Amino acid sequence: MPQMIKFCRFCGEQQPGQQLLARLQSEAQQIQTQAPNGGVAKSPPSANETMSTLVRLEQLRKEADEAARRRAQLGGYGQR
Repeated sequence: MPQMIKFCRFCGEQQPGQQLLARLQSEAQQIQTQAPNGGVAKSPPSANETMSTLVRLEQLRKEADEAARRRAQLGGYGQR
């Protein structure tokens, strides 16, 4: 979906914004630094790992949008 779209046009679910994604990445890094393995902190994910995760999230979002579109065409999601 284009960056300016805030809600899925098929299911109405709010799309994650850039601020949310940045906050989640920050929280994930904080959690990793609080490693329970004797205080040894893990290194933050590499740029490639982060991009890979974001690419996969985008793929999952597209798949969910496509599934919602198909359900809507078949008479689901509030079609009465």
